[in-house]
Amino acid sequence: MLNGTDGVNQVAAGIVSQGLAILQSLQHQAAPTGTTSPASATADPNVNGRATPRLPNRS
Repeated sequence: MLNGTDGVNQVAAGIVSQGLAILQSLQHQAAPTGTTSPASATADPNVNGRATPRLPNRS
């Protein structure tokens, strides 16, 4: 049961601790592993992530 200020403080502390736990788990999941993704492994290094320019068809 929540009683006044103590109840609000308990709820706030619970929300903050859950948020920190979620943040820490996301940081561990998003940590770089040093491997490249399949798309970046085959990409042309000369275009810096942009699409390769295409020449117009001349028929």
